[in-house]
Amino acid sequence: MNLSERLGLFFKKSSQLITEVIQRFSKDQGVIYSAYLAFYLLLSMFPFIMAIIGIMGFIPFELNGALDKVIEFFPAEVHNNLKSFIESNRPNTGLFGYSLFFLLWSSARAIGAIRKALDRISGNRSRHNFIKARFIDSFRNFAFIFLLLIILLIPTVVKLTKLGTLLFKLKIPYFLTLIETFQWLFILAMLFGVISLVYMRMGTKKYGYRDIWAGALLTAIGWALMSYLFNGVMSLTSNFVYGVFNIVIALLLWFQINMNIFIVGAHLNQVLLEKRINENEQA
Repeated sequence: MNLSERLGLFFKKSSQLITEVIQRFSKDQGVIYSAYLAFYLLLSMFPFIMAIIGIMGFIPFELNGALDKVIEFFPAEVHNNLKSFIESNRPNTGLFGYSLFFLLWSSARAIGAIRKALDRISGNRSRHNFIKARFIDSFRNFAFIFLLLIILLIPTVVKLTKLGTLLFKLKIPYFLTLIETFQWLFILAMLFGVISLVYMRMGTKKYGYRDIWAGALLTAIGWALMSYLFNGVMSLTSNFVYGVFNIVIALLLWFQINMNIFIVGAHLNQVLLEKRINENEQA
């Protein structure tokens, strides 16, 4: 088989795969589920931010670099207000306690919605004990907060600890510059890892890394692109709607598009898994 025939076969299989994923996405009402997920994610976002602020209140060193990375994911027009709110409330450790109460309810609903969506895609229709499911979903959410803080704080911690000084003493002056230059690549890699864990462990049915890497890669790249384009979406919507409504509408749109990508990635994993199982049975 020559190169042109191989390319033709590759494009044929790719088009068949894309068509099947789109058909399943449409059949399982992926747009409706993405809107459902977007609503609960938006509902849980604000107590989620307050919980992160509360955790930062217990951290003894400055986190300006990490805060800047957090704020980059939000609209440019709210950067200053959000940053001033975070800095003014950092000493307020009581905020952490209040936010935890709301976080336990709203975030558990968001995590539960993700679990239900993954179970629907995998064909799992088993019922769960309400209290047990809510407890597990809350635990998963706090684990996600911990991972997010690690992603955001590693570059800052490297600069502020003795590790940064040691690297300079070892005559590696470009190490921190490389960290800053490739920070988006680092965040993308960590995002890929978190999404992989979600696909592997969030649903009732557990999967191996081999079963989910394709969908996780697609979702991570899609989310990174959406974060990059978010300010562009905000500038377009600001011509029609202003103020708080502009932010809410843009966030809902952003969450829904990201959840569409997430569900498409889950369908891609399921289609590839079924194809591999069928090939093994025929072999």
